[in-house]
Amino acid sequence: MFEWMCEVADYYSYDHETVTIAISFYDRYKSTIMEPQIKIDGDFIALVALYLAVKLNERRERFIMEDFAYLSVGRYSEDDIERGEYELLDALSWLVHPITPQAFVRYLLHFLPNSISAKQYEKILRFSYFIIEITSLHEGFVTEKSVDIACASILVAIDVYSTFFSNQEQNLFVSRLESTNSIILDNATLFCSRIKIILKNRSLSVVAIMPMLHADGICPPNISDLLFKKTISTYFH
Repeated sequence: MFEWMCEVADYYSYDHETVTIAISFYDRYKSTIMEPQIKIDGDFIALVALYLAVKLNERRERFIMEDFAYLSVGRYSEDDIERGEYELLDALSWLVHPITPQAFVRYLLHFLPNSISAKQYEKILRFSYFIIEITSLHEGFVTEKSVDIACASILVAIDVYSTFFSNQEQNLFVSRLESTNSIILDNATLFCSRIKIILKNRSLSVVAIMPMLHADGICPPNISDLLFKKTISTYFH
């Protein structure tokens, strides 16, 4: 489902953070179903969740409901989607602006040392986003707090890009995170280990990772693929 949402987002040039919001809608809707014998149309709820997330967070020149009806290949009409939208909003109690892990990443990166350049900041940001998407593929992270996932993703990113920091700067950054009351750094450290295990168990090879990193501008053209592959493979295996 997450992969499908990402494919739709890429086709229409939607931000992947919108997909994260749609996943939040979907998971929260499922959590409201108290009776286990009640069967829900997961595909329909996923479609409506993405539609609502796009409607609230993306700018489009024309109304998008017809696009989503088209995506269903005739299974659902625009009226069906409108009905599903009201049902979803009711289940969510109209709480439709969750704080995403990506939003926490942007906030937490303000604690980076002043020596970090804008280009280095962008690399750390994009790689953190990439790790967040990896966690979105794994059910084990569904119930975890966005802030913990964000913190873990940043720790993975700065570990990969450790050459950007001196040991003193890394320690300073971690101490700044520790001083933020809303973060339990032990959880984030544990999540880092879980992320590495997930990547290894999913057999997410370096060959598969590289195109995604290049597409997001994470891997700069002036660094050889061989060097970057070595960095990734050393960290993730």
